[in-house]
Amino acid sequence: MKVRILSFTAGEGHNQVARALQEYYEQQGDDVAVIDVIGSASKIIKNLVNDIYNFTVNYAPRIYKYWYEMEDKKTYESDAVTIRKMTQSLITSDEIKSLVQEKPDVIIATQSYAAAILRDLKVKYKMDAICVGIVTDFTVHPYWEEAGGLDYYVVPDKAVAFNMARKNLDVSRMLPFGIPIREVFSESVSKEEAREKLGYDPQKKRVLLMSGSMAHVNVVDVAQSIDKLPQDFELTVLLDKKQTHRDELLALDTKHKMDIQGFVSDIGLYYDASDLVITKPGGLTTSELMAKEKPMIFLRPIPGQEQRNVECLMNQHLAFHATRTFPIEQLLGMLLDDPSLYESTSERIKRRVPKHSTKRLVEFLQEKHEQRKGMQQI
Repeated sequence: MKVRILSFTAGEGHNQVARALQEYYEQQGDDVAVIDVIGSASKIIKNLVNDIYNFTVNYAPRIYKYWYEMEDKKTYESDAVTIRKMTQSLITSDEIKSLVQEKPDVIIATQSYAAAILRDLKVKYKMDAICVGIVTDFTVHPYWEEAGGLDYYVVPDKAVAFNMARKNLDVSRMLPFGIPIREVFSESVSKEEAREKLGYDPQKKRVLLMSGSMAHVNVVDVAQSIDKLPQDFELTVLLDKKQTHRDELLALDTKHKMDIQGFVSDIGLYYDASDLVITKPGGLTTSELMAKEKPMIFLRPIPGQEQRNVECLMNQHLAFHATRTFPIEQLLGMLLDDPSLYESTSERIKRRVPKHSTKRLVEFLQEKHEQRKGMQQI
C-alpha cells in the first residue's frame, strides 16, 4: 500500500504523529513517506513560520488567545479568501504538487493547514486516495473547518464530536481511535521494574516534571516550589532538546533528590517509573501519558487548543490542573497526602482511553483499501 503523510513545520506534536505512523507503516512493509507541506519553501519562510508560532505562544499568549478566539468564531465559506489560501501557493512544497501523479492509496494529514491542502487536492483532482485528517488536540482548531470533505477524521475522544459539528465537519466520518502515538506507549513495564532499570528508589513516590519541547514550563520555578513540600518523594526532570534551564537546576540545593535528564529515547520508561506527571497539556504528550494510565497535573496551557484540552480532560476527571490560585505545591501536596485521588484517576483513564491508536487506524485503513480494491475489480 502506498501511503503519504502530510505534516507542517510549526509545532512538534503533529510531526511526532507523522513519525509514529511512518514507523508503523514501515514495519508493515508499506511504501510510506512523510511530506512537510512547506518542505521546499525557503529557509527564511520556514524559520519565520516556526519563530512566529514559538514566540507568540511563549511570550505573547494573550495575542495568541485573541487570534484563536476570533478565528474560532468565524464561519468558513468554501469560496472565501482565507489566510491559508493566500499563502498556500507561496509555501506549498513541490512534493505536495506531485501527489496527484504519485496516486497514493492513502493520504493522511496530521495538521489542519495540511488537511486543508489535502481537501483542495481531493476536490480539484477527484483523487481516489483515502484521505484522512488527524486532530491532535481534544478540540477542533478553527482551521479544520477548511478541511471539510475528507473521508475520515481521527480524534482523541468522542467528546470532540461536539467541536466537529460546530466546525461543519461530518461527525459520521469521525474515528475516535485516539491520537496516533508510537506503539511502545501502549505497552508498559511495572513501576518497580522501570525504577530498577533507571536506578531509582523503588519505595519512594516519584514525580516526573516535563519542560515541553519548547521549554514552555519553567521547571526551575516548579522544582523550587514543590521542594518546599514536607512529603517524601523524588523528582525526575525531563528537559527539551536544548536542555534549557539545566545549569539553573544543577545550581539548586534541593532537599528532594532530583534526576535531571535532557532528551531521552526511552521516555516511556520514565513514564512507567512515575506516580504523577507534571506537564503542559499538549495533545500528543497527554495521549502518551494516558496510554500509560498516568495521572497528570497540567501547567500553563497555551490559550486556545491547550486550554480546551484541559477543559475536556478535567470535565471527565482524567487529570488535575494547577493554577495561580491553586498552585502546583498545594495540588501536589494534596495528592501525595491522599494517593487514592490520583489512583482513581488512573482507573478512569484505563476505562476511558483507547490503546493501540496507531495500530487501530492502520488496520482500519488497510481494510477500507482492500474493500475499494475489491469493488474496482468487480
